[in-house]
Amino acid sequence: MPIKRKINKEISEEIILPDKKNNQSKAVRVLVVLLIFALVGLVAVIVSYWRVSSQVARLATVEGQKEVNKKQIDEVVEKVKKLIILPVGETPTMATITDAAGLSKTQPFYVGANDGDKVLIYFKAQKAYIYNPTKDLLVNVGPVYIENNASSTSASTTAADPTKLLNIEIRNGSEVNGGASTLASQLKKTPSFSISLVDNASTSTYKGIILVDLTSGAKASLVQALEKELNIKSITSLPAGEKKSVAEVVVIVGKQ
Repeated sequence: MPIKRKINKEISEEIILPDKKNNQSKAVRVLVVLLIFALVGLVAVIVSYWRVSSQVARLATVEGQKEVNKKQIDEVVEKVKKLIILPVGETPTMATITDAAGLSKTQPFYVGANDGDKVLIYFKAQKAYIYNPTKDLLVNVGPVYIENNASSTSASTTAADPTKLLNIEIRNGSEVNGGASTLASQLKKTPSFSISLVDNASTSTYKGIILVDLTSGAKASLVQALEKELNIKSITSLPAGEKKSVAEVVVIVGKQ
């Protein structure tokens, strides 16, 4: 009898021990698989973060912002060219109208335009187009009068501007959203200041406020009043990389 119990015990152990080893082996395999999935997921997150960071860094550069602006211009051009034949051989400058009511009082070209309409300006062809993206409608087409001098180039969609009104474009040159709009609201309180456009500058790395006088001295008193309002001195040339403007004065709002 003792021998039989011993044999049974040995047989029992021989049956149980292999099961324990198999369970341990399965657990190890499952753990390895889970670790592999975790590593793959971690690598995917790191790669995704790197790509997003690279894109953000790219957009913060002058070249990156130019790419964004060009894409927006191309989208509008594609819509407008379905309504009218556009000049070829040049990429237009585009701006957004923010004071259509004020512009229409002083420049017939803007009669019928609304805030939010896009203005495409072809300097070589000397033509400008107002497009309403909401209604997919071409509002107006007119010639662009360009005046060149040694230090600047200015353009207007009318032959003569009122002598008592200064046409101003404001561009946001910082990473702070709403900086240009805030200044526009401030300047609108002065009757002689007409805010025609609020747009983005070519880069978001400007510091302080830059005032660019494109009137060639034709509206010295109004420019001086704006200098006093902003507490800065004007310059006569747009910073390198900045697109041309149809306004008489360009104000770039940088980081304060």
